[in-house]
Amino acid sequence: MPLISKERFSDGTELGLWEITEDSATLEAMAVLSEDEKAFLATFRNETRRCHWLSYRLIIGHLLGHGMAVVKYMESGKPYIENMPGHISVTHSGKYSAVVFNEGFRVGIDIEQIRPRIENVAERFLSEKEISCIHPDARHEHLVSLWAAKEALFKMWGQSEVEFKDDLFVEAFIPQPVHSALATISHNGNSGQYTLFFTRVEDYVMAWVAEQPKI
Repeated sequence: MPLISKERFSDGTELGLWEITEDSATLEAMAVLSEDEKAFLATFRNETRRCHWLSYRLIIGHLLGHGMAVVKYMESGKPYIENMPGHISVTHSGKYSAVVFNEGFRVGIDIEQIRPRIENVAERFLSEKEISCIHPDARHEHLVSLWAAKEALFKMWGQSEVEFKDDLFVEAFIPQPVHSALATISHNGNSGQYTLFFTRVEDYVMAWVAEQPKI
């Protein structure tokens, strides 16, 4: 199916979500790609990887105009818009892809499927205080929400040396279908507080953030 959600918020942030039900050939036929992008796509041999890439490229088209945005990639693989102002962040997991865009502020987004195996890594990315606030009746959803939140913060901040456990802190919240939470980034003497937004989509959690500091 095509784009299932497209939203624009008061700060200018735009968000698009795609549920991937098509194969890569169908998605490619729907996309407006440059020759460079076609060559880039040809390097992907995995069908799932092709579908993920094409679906979020299609979301960018819906948000910014098909064929208008020239998407390039940094050495890290992070996409950026070459020919117009703005910041984008992309994510994909399972059957979903999502993109967040803001013309003036850095952004970050992540979507994750709720799975019990998140228990195996919780202590690696969460502080003791964060672990103490996990809701007992929604433990796996809460843990996955925190992982998605820190991934979104990491993408927005854009510095690879940031430590999830030590530099990124998410205030206590109760998981709900739609909610928000405050988060703090502290790294190398720099800090800021930000508002994270969460949406549950079936058994997935999506978190996104724009860099406008709250303090």
